[in-house]
Amino acid sequence: MIVAKSLCPIAAEEVILKFDDTCIVRLAGIGKLPAHANKQRFAEGIRVAARIYARDVREPNDNDLHIEIAILHKAAESYDYELVANLLAALSPRSREQLNDRGKRPGFGFDLPTPQGLREPELREEACISVARLCRTGGGYIDGRLRRPGKRSRTWRWRLYAPGSRSHFPKRQAERDFVMWVRLAWLEAVGQAPSATVNPGRGKLRPNGSREPGGPFARMVCECLRLVGASHADTVGLLQRAG
Repeated sequence: MIVAKSLCPIAAEEVILKFDDTCIVRLAGIGKLPAHANKQRFAEGIRVAARIYARDVREPNDNDLHIEIAILHKAAESYDYELVANLLAALSPRSREQLNDRGKRPGFGFDLPTPQGLREPELREEACISVARLCRTGGGYIDGRLRRPGKRSRTWRWRLYAPGSRSHFPKRQAERDFVMWVRLAWLEAVGQAPSATVNPGRGKLRPNGSREPGGPFARMVCECLRLVGASHADTVGLLQRAG
């Protein structure tokens, strides 16, 4: 899989360990959960939010998918058998599903080869050809720089079977969704939405010079983000967008 979107994201199997009953009680205290709140529903909602984050943070976005398929195609075109085998072994589920679905279409009739197939001398060349075919939809010449005397170079470029890359792709979607699910957990437990107040200038000073959010719910969200491995996220900004 391509780049992780969190420095050390929580795994789904870690949720029940990190967000145990003691942790839930501590979070309720930080956020000043009202006494009448449904504590069980609050706990379940927070854990669901963490599990969703653990899944979403590892899901490649369209830019990641484009890069992943481009690297795989280049390695297959170069007949770099060992690299192709390693890339196939680490391929994200989304890329694998997309390429295998294409392989079921008329004119193909094959799936992505296994990494083992790239390590078999009698199979690896055909395996690379199959990978390259699944990764592209065609190609064409593009104009290059103008050269003397007035001639312009032309370069062949393949069109990849992947989403187009975007220079301004939305970032931190997994963190934004996590904050939304935490807010929903509070709403279902309390019966009303949490306060939108974050008081960004009144929180405790962090070692890096920034301040923690000042409101109780915002401080609780900040701690939740730390627990899922997203302490780098801008809690104030995320809450302001979610509000």
